[in-house]
Amino acid sequence: LAHYGLSNLERPKKFLIIRDKVTQRVRELSLRLEHLNRVQNPIINRMRQDLSWQFPEISSQVVGRRGYTVPIFYRWLAGLRPWKRYDNLYSKTIGLGLTDTVRKHAKRLIDLQSEEIEIEQELTELMQDERFKPYLKVLIKFGFGKRQQAILIGQIYPFENFLDEDNKPIVVFKPATKRSKNKYTKRYLSRRRFEKMLGVAPTESSSGKKQEKKVRFGSDLCRKTLWQWVFTRVETTKGRMNNDVLKELYLWMHDPERKGTPIRLLRLKTASKGVRMLFDHLVLELCT
Repeated sequence: LAHYGLSNLERPKKFLIIRDKVTQRVRELSLRLEHLNRVQNPIINRMRQDLSWQFPEISSQVVGRRGYTVPIFYRWLAGLRPWKRYDNLYSKTIGLGLTDTVRKHAKRLIDLQSEEIEIEQELTELMQDERFKPYLKVLIKFGFGKRQQAILIGQIYPFENFLDEDNKPIVVFKPATKRSKNKYTKRYLSRRRFEKMLGVAPTESSSGKKQEKKVRFGSDLCRKTLWQWVFTRVETTKGRMNNDVLKELYLWMHDPERKGTPIRLLRLKTASKGVRMLFDHLVLELCT
């Protein structure tokens, strides 16, 4: 270990990645937001089930938070704020009436979303760091939302960790297999590491005659974020409107060659294709 340290003392890329405080904080806050999101879902589902027989007129209502304010709907349910619109509806309801259980659920959601707002405000300040501006420029071009931007930057910053000592993508040539007509094949090591870090690089798993590829490494949160991005931005007309990158991905996804591919596999392949494009755009933005 001492010999390795002395031999590579001036080559920081030979050692484990140590994130700076700002990047580490961005990563921590992103994970906390994901945790709060997971905690809220079962509470919301349980509350809707109770409202279906207590106050069915509003049980299917979609409630979304906008900005840094907890929805009035939850505050009314918790009995913390009057609202004439729902007071009138409740006076004519065919349900059996609200119970303390629903009000407690609403109060829990208020507390969770208040914590969520505090985290988002701190995260917004951290993301204004000058070092993140070129990253944000590329991520915005790809249509990623603010939370998605924070998750990805917390994972890939600094981008130089994927490059060689001259800040160039690492490409090596290796002897080709017997089946290939070429003598050598290119291996894009930097891009492969980038894909692996974001959880979209499949790893071969062979046993006897059985050969298969599975995604085993990388960030589960990034993989989920990319899947959501494909589902909500690439596949929808509204999401890819006036966005050349998303249009290109959509056309690639619906190419006749990929017709018949199971939808889950197709989305994973599209996410992987998107990550390769993201790597190329980051190289152009940061290395030229």
